[in-house]
Amino acid sequence: MSDRWFVRVGGKEYGPVDFEILAEWKREGRLLPGNELRRELESTWMTAAAVPGLFHAPTAAAEHAAPSRPAPQFCRAHR
Repeated sequence: MSDRWFVRVGGKEYGPVDFEILAEWKREGRLLPGNELRRELESTWMTAAAVPGLFHAPTAAAEHAAPSRPAPQFCRAHR
């Protein structure tokens, strides 16, 4: 599987670029989580946020953590 990517912004495609370039663009603020990406040899587009290790690096602790509970909801009188 290729580790080169195309980025689609405003209907234009850029690339292919290496994953390291994507990470650099992310650090510079040029690549946002909602930007569309696809691998060079694939046709399916995904958001940059969905690319493993690009915006959120998984941690072993996070993988085994208990699911978080929703915050309690208070009525207006208690705020």
